[in-house]
Amino acid sequence: MELKKINILSLSKVAAIFGFILGIFQIILLFVLQSASNVPIETLGIPQQVDLTLSSAFSVLALSTIIYFIVGALTALIYNIISKYIGGIILEFNDKKLKKKK
Repeated sequence: MELKKINILSLSKVAAIFGFILGIFQIILLFVLQSASNVPIETLGIPQQVDLTLSSAFSVLALSTIIYFIVGALTALIYNIISKYIGGIILEFNDKKLKKKK
């Protein structure tokens, strides 16, 4: 089978879910680094002193989700354009249920 086209909205939604999950990991990591360390967070590689509040945590989560949604849409759009010219991804499936019915 050949994957000739990707539904843009479908991939965008899946990518947004990944962005949401990764945003949660980012927030947890920042909270842990900020609370477990006596060292100012700027010495941990973050450019400025960050006072991570609940509102800034939600901002990180929302921004991560939105960025991943946009990247998913662009990825599907670019794939659809490229696959017209060079062909799609060839997928090979092993369908054991189909073989048993025959």
